[in-house]
Amino acid sequence: MTEQIRCFKTGDNHANLVNLMSQIVKLGNSYELWENGDSEKLAQTLNRVLTGQVKDDWEEIQENEVNDWNNVDRDAFVQLLQKLGSETFGPKAFKQQCKALDQGHIKIPSGVTLQTGAQRFFQMN
Repeated sequence: MTEQIRCFKTGDNHANLVNLMSQIVKLGNSYELWENGDSEKLAQTLNRVLTGQVKDDWEEIQENEVNDWNNVDRDAFVQLLQKLGSETFGPKAFKQQCKALDQGHIKIPSGVTLQTGAQRFFQMN
């Protein structure tokens, strides 16, 4: 099986990671790679294209979370990707959102209470 995934844009590493994770799940859906340990092939494909800290985080997640790839179905694989996203975006995204809020770039829509707006803001994180 050979599949090329072209979803990268120069200069936006976070968006590239989100696109890549989405494409990996679509690839798994297309070839029904969610049984008999086949999801490991998807994990290996993802690992080959990652670099730096994100690659290290992905390898650590696999090592700590997966005992048997036969038990990693679609939902479990998506949870692994969510952990990678949390590692990659977690505190950085929150800090960037706080900075944007302080600078007035994020505004609470009219008709929404401050409490509801704050809840929505923190729910994103």
